[in-house]
Amino acid sequence: VEALVTAVMKASGRTDPAPRLVAEALLSAVEGSYRLAAGAPGALEPGFAAPMVRAVAYGMLGAP
Repeated sequence: VEALVTAVMKASGRTDPAPRLVAEALLSAVEGSYRLAAGAPGALEPGFAAPMVRAVAYGMLGAP
C-alpha cells in the first residue's frame, strides 16, 4: 500500500503527509471496518467501507 500511495503522491507532486502515514491510515480503516463487520454483523451498512476508505484517502491527500 505504501508503494501505491508513494506513486500517487509522486505523480501529483505531493510530499506531505508521509506516504507511510497515509498507507497506515488506509490499512487501519480497512482493518477496522473488517473487524467491526465480522465482530458485530449488521453494525455497518452494506457497502460502508469502500466510500469511507476513499474519504480517508481523499482527506489525507487533499483530493476532491
